[in-house]
Amino acid sequence: MRKVAKELVPLFLLLCGITGQAALPATVEAVAADERLEGWARDEERLRKAYSDSLGAIDAPAHGIVVPVEAYPDGSAKISATAGKAQFFSDSGLVWCGDVTVREFERDGSVKAAFKADGCIVDRKTRSGWLEGRARGEMDGTVISGVGIYVSFPDEYVRVSSDVEIVSEKFKFEGVKL
Repeated sequence: MRKVAKELVPLFLLLCGITGQAALPATVEAVAADERLEGWARDEERLRKAYSDSLGAIDAPAHGIVVPVEAYPDGSAKISATAGKAQFFSDSGLVWCGDVTVREFERDGSVKAAFKADGCIVDRKTRSGWLEGRARGEMDGTVISGVGIYVSFPDEYVRVSSDVEIVSEKFKFEGVKL
Protein backbone atom coordinates (compact mmCIF):
# COMPACT_ATOMS: atom_id res chain seq x y z
CA MET A 1 0.00 0.00 0.00
CA ARG A 2 2.85 2.39 0.84
CA LYS A 3 4.37 1.75 -2.60
CA VAL A 4 1.05 2.52 -4.26
CA ALA A 5 0.74 5.77 -2.30
CA LYS A 6 4.23 6.84 -3.40
CA GLU A 7 3.42 6.05 -7.03
CA LEU A 8 0.26 8.15 -6.81
CA VAL A 9 2.09 11.27 -5.61
CA PRO A 10 2.80 12.53 -9.19
CA LEU A 11 -0.88 12.01 -10.04
CA PHE A 12 -1.92 13.93 -6.90
CA LEU A 13 0.47 16.75 -7.86
CA LEU A 14 -1.05 16.90 -11.31
CA LEU A 15 -4.60 16.91 -9.90
CA CYS A 16 -3.72 19.57 -7.34
CA GLY A 17 -2.30 21.71 -10.14
CA ILE A 18 -5.43 21.27 -12.23
CA THR A 19 -8.00 21.65 -9.45
CA GLY A 20 -6.12 24.10 -7.23
CA GLN A 21 -6.85 21.92 -4.20
CA ALA A 22 -4.11 21.41 -1.60
CA ALA A 23 -4.90 17.87 -0.44
CA LEU A 24 -1.41 16.54 -1.15
CA PRO A 25 0.46 17.60 2.04
CA ALA A 26 -1.87 15.58 4.28
CA THR A 27 -1.43 12.56 1.99
CA VAL A 28 2.37 12.87 1.98
CA GLU A 29 2.41 13.35 5.78
CA ALA A 30 0.24 10.25 6.23
CA VAL A 31 2.59 8.18 4.06
CA ALA A 32 5.62 9.48 6.00
CA ALA A 33 3.93 8.70 9.33
CA ASP A 34 3.10 5.17 8.13
CA GLU A 35 6.71 4.65 7.06
CA ARG A 36 8.02 5.79 10.46
CA LEU A 37 5.60 3.48 12.29
CA GLU A 38 6.57 0.59 10.03
CA GLY A 39 10.25 1.33 10.65
CA TRP A 40 9.78 1.31 14.42
CA ALA A 41 7.74 -1.89 14.20
CA ARG A 42 10.52 -3.60 12.20
CA ASP A 43 13.15 -2.40 14.67
CA GLU A 44 11.05 -3.57 17.62
CA GLU A 45 10.62 -7.00 16.03
CA ARG A 46 14.37 -7.20 15.37
CA LEU A 47 15.20 -6.29 18.97
CA ARG A 48 12.61 -8.68 20.45
CA LYS A 49 14.22 -11.49 18.48
CA ALA A 50 17.70 -10.32 19.46
CA TYR A 51 16.63 -10.33 23.13
CA SER A 52 15.36 -13.91 22.88
CA ASP A 53 18.44 -15.02 20.94
CA SER A 54 20.79 -13.32 23.41
CA LEU A 55 19.44 -15.29 26.36
CA GLY A 56 20.98 -18.47 24.95
CA ALA A 57 24.24 -16.72 24.08
CA ILE A 58 25.01 -15.24 27.51
CA ASP A 59 28.14 -17.04 28.63
CA ALA A 60 30.07 -14.69 30.93
CA PRO A 61 27.99 -11.67 31.96
CA ALA A 62 29.65 -8.82 33.79
CA HIS A 63 28.06 -7.88 37.13
CA GLY A 64 27.25 -4.46 38.61
CA ILE A 65 28.32 -2.33 35.66
CA VAL A 66 27.53 0.94 33.91
CA VAL A 67 27.44 0.63 30.12
CA PRO A 68 28.06 3.82 28.11
CA VAL A 69 25.61 3.76 25.22
CA GLU A 70 26.27 7.24 23.84
CA ALA A 71 28.39 10.26 24.84
CA TYR A 72 28.32 13.99 24.16
CA PRO A 73 31.28 15.39 22.18
CA ASP A 74 32.97 16.41 25.46
CA GLY A 75 32.91 12.76 26.59
CA SER A 76 30.19 13.12 29.24
CA ALA A 77 27.44 10.51 29.27
CA LYS A 78 24.38 11.11 27.10
CA ILE A 79 22.85 7.64 27.44
CA SER A 80 24.00 4.92 29.82
CA ALA A 81 22.70 1.64 31.15
CA THR A 82 23.30 0.49 34.72
CA ALA A 83 22.90 -3.25 35.05
CA GLY A 84 23.03 -5.93 37.69
CA LYS A 85 24.51 -8.04 34.90
CA ALA A 86 25.31 -7.48 31.24
CA GLN A 87 26.73 -9.20 28.19
CA PHE A 88 28.31 -7.35 25.26
CA PHE A 89 27.95 -8.79 21.77
CA SER A 90 30.75 -7.07 19.85
CA ASP A 91 29.78 -8.62 16.51
CA SER A 92 26.32 -6.99 16.52
CA GLY A 93 26.84 -3.92 18.71
CA LEU A 94 24.09 -5.15 21.02
CA VAL A 95 24.23 -5.13 24.80
CA TRP A 96 22.00 -7.42 26.88
CA CYS A 97 21.31 -6.27 30.44
CA GLY A 98 19.48 -7.78 33.40
CA ASP A 99 18.09 -5.70 36.31
CA VAL A 100 18.66 -2.59 34.24
CA THR A 101 18.14 1.15 34.29
CA VAL A 102 18.74 3.08 31.06
CA ARG A 103 19.16 6.83 31.49
CA GLU A 104 19.40 9.68 29.03
CA PHE A 105 21.16 12.77 30.38
CA GLU A 106 21.02 16.46 29.56
CA ARG A 107 24.34 18.20 28.92
CA ASP A 108 24.39 19.45 32.53
CA GLY A 109 24.24 15.86 33.81
CA SER A 110 20.60 15.93 34.92
CA VAL A 111 18.46 12.94 33.94
CA LYS A 112 16.24 13.62 30.92
CA ALA A 113 14.65 10.16 30.73
CA ALA A 114 14.95 6.87 32.60
CA PHE A 115 13.73 3.36 31.84
CA LYS A 116 13.82 0.45 34.28
CA ALA A 117 13.29 -3.20 33.44
CA ASP A 118 14.08 -6.72 34.52
CA GLY A 119 15.89 -7.23 31.23
CA CYS A 120 16.63 -5.42 27.98
CA ILE A 121 18.68 -5.36 24.84
CA VAL A 122 20.14 -2.10 23.58
CA ASP A 123 21.49 -1.45 20.10
CA ARG A 124 24.33 1.04 20.45
CA LYS A 125 24.30 1.79 16.70
CA THR A 126 20.61 2.69 16.35
CA ARG A 127 20.25 3.92 19.96
CA SER A 128 17.09 1.87 20.37
CA GLY A 129 16.15 -0.87 22.77
CA TRP A 130 13.67 -3.51 23.87
CA LEU A 131 12.77 -3.71 27.57
CA GLU A 132 11.48 -7.20 28.36
CA GLY A 133 8.80 -7.98 30.91
CA ARG A 134 7.45 -5.34 33.30
CA ALA A 135 9.15 -2.03 32.58
CA ARG A 136 8.78 1.63 33.47
CA GLY A 137 9.86 4.79 31.69
CA GLU A 138 9.89 8.38 32.91
CA MET A 139 10.44 11.54 30.88
CA ASP A 140 9.45 15.18 31.40
CA GLY A 141 6.99 14.49 34.22
CA THR A 142 5.30 11.57 32.46
CA VAL A 143 5.61 7.98 33.69
CA ILE A 144 4.76 5.12 31.35
CA SER A 145 4.78 1.54 32.56
CA GLY A 146 3.71 -1.75 31.09
CA VAL A 147 4.87 -5.08 29.80
CA GLY A 148 7.36 -4.96 26.90
CA ILE A 149 8.58 -1.50 25.93
CA TYR A 150 10.29 -0.49 22.69
CA VAL A 151 12.33 2.74 22.84
CA SER A 152 13.96 4.78 20.08
CA PHE A 153 16.06 7.47 21.76
CA PRO A 154 16.83 9.50 18.60
CA ASP A 155 13.13 9.72 17.72
CA GLU A 156 11.95 10.06 21.35
CA TYR A 157 9.49 7.28 20.53
CA VAL A 158 8.18 4.79 23.10
CA ARG A 159 5.71 1.95 22.53
CA VAL A 160 4.34 -0.22 25.32
CA SER A 161 3.08 -3.64 24.22
CA SER A 162 0.54 -4.38 26.96
CA ASP A 163 -0.73 -3.64 30.48
CA VAL A 164 -0.15 0.09 29.99
CA GLU A 165 -0.32 2.70 32.75
CA ILE A 166 0.36 6.40 32.09
CA VAL A 167 0.72 9.07 34.76
CA SER A 168 1.42 12.61 33.56
CA GLU A 169 1.72 16.05 35.09
CA LYS A 170 1.15 17.55 31.62
CA PHE A 171 -2.57 16.83 31.21
CA LYS A 172 -4.69 19.84 32.18
CA PHE A 173 -8.44 19.59 32.58
CA GLU A 174 -9.22 23.25 33.19
CA GLY A 175 -12.60 24.18 31.79
CA VAL A 176 -13.66 20.59 31.21
CA LYS A 177 -17.21 19.96 32.35
CA LEU A 178 -18.14 16.41 33.23
